[in-house]
Amino acid sequence: MEELFWEKGLVAFANWRNFEKGTDFTYRQVQSRFLVWCVSGRGTLEVNGTAYPMIAGSVLLAPWNHTITYRRDPEESFRLGCIHVIPDDGGEEPAVRMVFHQQMPMEPSYQRRRDASPERWRNVLFFQLSGDHPLLRLGRYVIERFEAGCPTELLRLFPRLLCYELLRAEAGQASGSTERIPPRLARMLSYIERHLEVPFHVQALAEREGLSASGVFSIFHRYLQDSPQAYLQRRRLELAARLLQESAFSIGDISRRLCFSSPFYFSRAFKKQYGASPRTFRAAGGALHPVFPEHVESRNFPAEWSRRFPAPAKKEAEDGKVLR
Repeated sequence: MEELFWEKGLVAFANWRNFEKGTDFTYRQVQSRFLVWCVSGRGTLEVNGTAYPMIAGSVLLAPWNHTITYRRDPEESFRLGCIHVIPDDGGEEPAVRMVFHQQMPMEPSYQRRRDASPERWRNVLFFQLSGDHPLLRLGRYVIERFEAGCPTELLRLFPRLLCYELLRAEAGQASGSTERIPPRLARMLSYIERHLEVPFHVQALAEREGLSASGVFSIFHRYLQDSPQAYLQRRRLELAARLLQESAFSIGDISRRLCFSSPFYFSRAFKKQYGASPRTFRAAGGALHPVFPEHVESRNFPAEWSRRFPAPAKKEAEDGKVLR
């Protein structure tokens, strides 16, 4: 195994995060090497425009200054273990236990921090591990110690230990002893995301990847426990929920844009997934949509949708402040 790196690193933040079913949100630029794994449930993480399905044991290492969207399954919550590693924090003392989720060039800590990772880790590292894998056991320990307020010496030791276990997991992946979620599945999910408003055929997706239709079904079932059609419908309905909250278009218009055979079928499928009809859901006025800090963008549908489905004007409160 190659020599370790991150010798000047710092674990700047570590915690458990529980995501309830339903809506999603985005951080536009995260200044860290983000190690995240799914403990239970399922959802999707979209990193720099590519979707990665997260089920129990899915592990992802995001690149420096990444954009990330947390997409929650509408029927199932999921729990993540999260560790933010600063590969080189410039030796700042006292260590700053926080992570920047947007550009803040005027902050001294933001200016000092640098990436220090091998070239092959410039992109996302993504694989599947068993729950008792040493990397995940170490990850649990790191979070426990961070939340207990451990000394800085440990926060500076952890990055090299994490690096060691990541290299071991990577070596196991290369030898076949670690089951990796295939890149072609990530490509297929990304393709689906870009084609939510056009008719979808499994055979076309199979031909793009050089697979048979049964091969596509097998991959989806193995890693997502779902069929391609069920995954597509779930994503279309998630987009429909955002459009119902954030656009003025009619239910029929949204139904047609998202390729449902009729408004009646769309309404029935929507109610099955969300427990309320599209009309009732819209009348709730976005009550199911959480509010996040200013640097969090929760409207994650593609830019072209923003032009065709403009968001309703924000209301003004009596004191002149914007109501969100």
